[in-house]
Amino acid sequence: MNRFYILLFMLSGAFVLQTQAQKNIPLFIGGYTIDNDNEGIYIYDFNTETGSLNARSKLTCDNPSFLAKNKAQDRVYAVHELEKGRISAYAFEEDSLKLINEMEIDAAGPCHIAIDPEEKFIAVSNYAEGTLSTFLIDEEHKGIGEALQEIRYEGRGIHPERQEGPHIHSAFFDDVRDQVHVQDLGTDKMYVYSIDYSDEEGPRLLLKQVIESQQGGGPRHITFNEDKTVMYALMELSSVIEMYRNIDDQWLRVQSIKLNAPDFKGQVGAAEIRISKDGKFLYASDRLDSNKIFSFNIGENGFLTKAGEWETFGEGPRGFTLSPEGDFLVVANQLTNNVVVFKINKEEGSLSPTDHEINTEAPTVVLF
Repeated sequence: MNRFYILLFMLSGAFVLQTQAQKNIPLFIGGYTIDNDNEGIYIYDFNTETGSLNARSKLTCDNPSFLAKNKAQDRVYAVHELEKGRISAYAFEEDSLKLINEMEIDAAGPCHIAIDPEEKFIAVSNYAEGTLSTFLIDEEHKGIGEALQEIRYEGRGIHPERQEGPHIHSAFFDDVRDQVHVQDLGTDKMYVYSIDYSDEEGPRLLLKQVIESQQGGGPRHITFNEDKTVMYALMELSSVIEMYRNIDDQWLRVQSIKLNAPDFKGQVGAAEIRISKDGKFLYASDRLDSNKIFSFNIGENGFLTKAGEWETFGEGPRGFTLSPEGDFLVVANQLTNNVVVFKINKEEGSLSPTDHEINTEAPTVVLF
């Protein structure tokens, strides 16, 4: 009889541990490490029921300002935003990151990294250099392979300080059309490339369309609806969302909507944009004098109507992400050195604060 209860106790304990493990998923945090105590990439256990955060491990590296993860979630790729830029590939094993390889790139200030849908190559946006670089993904170890292309951009915009030349800020993939969209904050242009996977030396980008956004807007990041018929582009310098619809295989602007109220007089600097899992709501962050997360209802035709706005309990909300099931929003406040968790009302799209917050210096990206 005693053996029976001992076995039952052991099985119950194992079930509890397994249940707790299922509730916890990894959250990766990157940021700036120069002249502060930030050590690199931090991994936290994120509880999908409560939104709580518990430190798991860290990896020491310099200025991992943006991160990307493969579909199997066992590889993490990072840009290191340095004067002599660097990119790295890591294996995520046993709750920690292990370096596969790293590579210096012939560009200053890489700020964004993205993986193509086929996981054949990565695209690196070099802000300071005004270039886009692509690299093969090594088939055996899924590390960084040979360089494929370097595309150099030209031109300038109307902003005297931020648009004195090209500043490539991001590249986002369209898996429906095998295309990639490249945002140039410095020239108010977004470049659409077709991906040619047939080239023997590796995938090649072929220019298909140049989209001109509103002058002085400064395109930073974009997001798509589920079927990739609508694109939303976030303008950093004007804090405007531009909506584009794909008509006859061309992207045409059909709406522009400001984040802040018409009477807002402060400085702005929009940073991140994401769509909820159910496709009903769009969220965007604004920095400088705003420091808010804004939500918009997405109509059946894709048009946006403003729904709400929330303080981020910090300054400089540069990066934010939504939990996989869409229950939480996690925002990285770069200037106040804190990462804050909000609960999402999935019916209304509204945010409410939780008691969950961590302190880490100069966070710029959060990634599930």
